[in-house]
Amino acid sequence: MNTTWLGRRLTWLGAWRNPLARSSDRIELAAVAVALLLALLAIPVALSVGSTARADALRAAAAQQATRTQTTAVLLVRAPDAAPSEVQPATPVTVNAVWRLPDGSDRTGVITADAGTPQGAHVPIWTDPAGNPVQPPLTASNATGLGVAAAVFAWVGFVAALALLCWLARFALDRARAAAWTREWAGLGRDLNRS
Repeated sequence: MNTTWLGRRLTWLGAWRNPLARSSDRIELAAVAVALLLALLAIPVALSVGSTARADALRAAAAQQATRTQTTAVLLVRAPDAAPSEVQPATPVTVNAVWRLPDGSDRTGVITADAGTPQGAHVPIWTDPAGNPVQPPLTASNATGLGVAAAVFAWVGFVAALALLCWLARFALDRARAAAWTREWAGLGRDLNRS
């Protein structure tokens, strides 16, 4: 008897024509076959989702790159050291700094810098049109990564939903098979009592 997963699936294929196969076996086989077909058909849909997500991220990246400016901030104080429990040497911390705005005026505020960065160090930052510190703009590689992640999550989510539906169908079919076995055993007991 073949007990591997593939062996059981190949045995199922023979169950379609096997006169000993129950209708529940055929229903289970059909459910798995439909789920596999739907999983394959979902690949182009997931790729489309990823492509749309990438295009949206590229538009956001272009907008961010058009409105954000990179400048250099000068730390007014030494950046605090990281907590002893943090083992990464480049842990970001907040620190007061000053930077120059596009109109030539200076702005003082709080930025993030690596822990332990000395006073007077120059730290590159990005600012919005108002001169406030912001995250760096998205890049084309960020947009591609977001698109790939969206495609993978869409497909994996769909396949997980299909797997759950197949499991629920199998659970219901197993209950039906168990009930049928119980009825058959009860009928056999009645037949033996009559003899």
